[in-house]
Amino acid sequence: MANNGKSLKKLIEYDKMLKKDPHSTGLLYQKGIILNKIGDYKNAIETYDLVLEIDPLTPRILYAKGISLFALERYEESLSAYDQVLKIRPHFSDIQNKRNQVLTILKTQKLNEQLKIYEIESEINPKDSELFYNKGNILSKLKKYEEAIKAYDISLKLNLGDAEVLFEKGNALFNFGKYKEAIKIYSEALNIKPDYFEAKKNITRALIILRTTYLNEGKYEKMFKVYNELLDFEEELAHYVLLELSGAISNLINLYNYENIIIICEGLPGLRLGEVEKNILINRILSALSKSLMKYETPTRHNGTILVCEALLKIKPNDDEIKRKIENSRRYPEFHNRINEIKKGTVYLNSGKYKEAFKIYDEALSLEISTPTEKYSIESNIFLALSKSIDNLIDSQNYAGIKIVYKEILGIRLKDAKTNLLINKISSSLSNALRVCDVSKESDKILMICETLMKVYPKDKKTLEIIKTSLSESLNIYEASKEHDKIIRTCGALLKIDSDDIKTLKVLGNSLLHFNFDRKSLDIYEKILALNPTDMEMWCIKGDILSELKMYNEALEAYEKAFDLNSENIKLLYVIGDTLFKIEDYFGALKSYEKALEINPDWSDLWRKKGNVFSKLGFLDEAREAYSKLEELNHREEAGKSQEWYEVDNAINRYHLYR
Repeated sequence: MANNGKSLKKLIEYDKMLKKDPHSTGLLYQKGIILNKIGDYKNAIETYDLVLEIDPLTPRILYAKGISLFALERYEESLSAYDQVLKIRPHFSDIQNKRNQVLTILKTQKLNEQLKIYEIESEINPKDSELFYNKGNILSKLKKYEEAIKAYDISLKLNLGDAEVLFEKGNALFNFGKYKEAIKIYSEALNIKPDYFEAKKNITRALIILRTTYLNEGKYEKMFKVYNELLDFEEELAHYVLLELSGAISNLINLYNYENIIIICEGLPGLRLGEVEKNILINRILSALSKSLMKYETPTRHNGTILVCEALLKIKPNDDEIKRKIENSRRYPEFHNRINEIKKGTVYLNSGKYKEAFKIYDEALSLEISTPTEKYSIESNIFLALSKSIDNLIDSQNYAGIKIVYKEILGIRLKDAKTNLLINKISSSLSNALRVCDVSKESDKILMICETLMKVYPKDKKTLEIIKTSLSESLNIYEASKEHDKIIRTCGALLKIDSDDIKTLKVLGNSLLHFNFDRKSLDIYEKILALNPTDMEMWCIKGDILSELKMYNEALEAYEKAFDLNSENIKLLYVIGDTLFKIEDYFGALKSYEKALEINPDWSDLWRKKGNVFSKLGFLDEAREAYSKLEELNHREEAGKSQEWYEVDNAINRYHLYR
């Protein structure tokens, strides 16, 4: 309500001004915007039309008119307005999106109109299968798939065995996410029309989607069933199946998911691949498991050995050596329990539950369990888990996680040598990641990496120098793209390295101003001036902020400091005059304006300011003389253009001009 009140007030102001200058396109445009804002679209359009009578090729007016027409659901006219804009300015911002929005609505309207026609005709001719087929097609285009399927079913009851109707029904089921049902319908179409290429193609698409779903969900039995259907349908997909299964096996091995490796081993005999392809997969599993076994085959990691060997036994059930290794691994129950605990901690670690993980690690490190060599100790297992986790965090660019892991490493009972190795690994990995990001100019990543590095090595001069260079380059990119929130964050990081860097302080102050943090930016500029009191620009900006805060006396002091540094600066005389005017020191303001006019007697705005001062003082003849000079300059600079060069709200000025 408050906003509407302001809009109506503005509307009254524009109407008053338009009485004096009814042909001002700028005023008419603003009036139209206000009318549109308050929902008076009809009058907004009439206002825009007045502008278009004066200047029919104004893109912003045509654009605004199109928006109002759209709001009134006059879509054809709205589209016409947008098309006119594109003819004048083909690259007009956002116009294509608006146009596509209208086209979508018109297309939907047209489809709905067609749908109504088919609904009426199908009531008149309920035995016409073609009508229900066409109705289904329209419903599919409108993405009303359930209704479309019902229409196709009626068509099929009236005309059994129509391959085209079956195909479109299959498409509707496919788009509705019912892939199994879609495959069944496509297959029926193929039985009727064996050379139906599109139906065959869509069956393959549906099977691939089902296969991907089952693979991602770990439903390997169902995945094998879909693979067999694919291979029955398209024998040439055998190579594709081989490659995909090979990749799935590698992923499972990398994730130590031996239970699902066992499921794959059990499913391979029933897979309709050739013996050559099956042997390739079996050999791949054997090779991967053998490599895994070399990692696990230690007294401290016997549980992993058991899991790998159990998977191997599915392929080589009579291998006595594998059975012996399983038996040997079961002789270390205490290690078995501790290693399971460490694995539980590693699961927490990899899922981002760092506190829980490090609590388990610290408790495990407090236990003394004898091992054949230090290499297989609990500490070494935890060290390896943390080392791998650091690699994963770096690879996934989880720099927030790295900061937490770094802090937690310092709090557990690891030996100093291993703690230092892990910290050096974090630093080295981050430094490498930083170099890569520097080359690719990935500013956001650079900022996160630098913030993390500063946590790890807050006082290392060499590291800080590298960080400073990278952050400075990122800052240049953020400045170019005007990403002020990131500019502020980057400046904060740079100032931790060098708190007195004037260039960084200036950039930070400017970005704070962008978010209207006037007092915070004022603190920054005061610090800059403490470091360099001869920076005239900073005094000017400080004055502007103080003036914005209505602290005019303090602003005047800042402007005068700037003026002391450059006494010929006409713009400073101008703002000093304005500031004196605001604190009602009219004679002081007059003196400042007159001094500026001595430097540039043709600056028209100064004559207006001078006239305003004389008006305030009641010196009407002098004011008239100043305004006359202003009018002369305006006519000279912009002949024939209407100028509002006096203060319309100043009763003295109006009286003076029109008496």
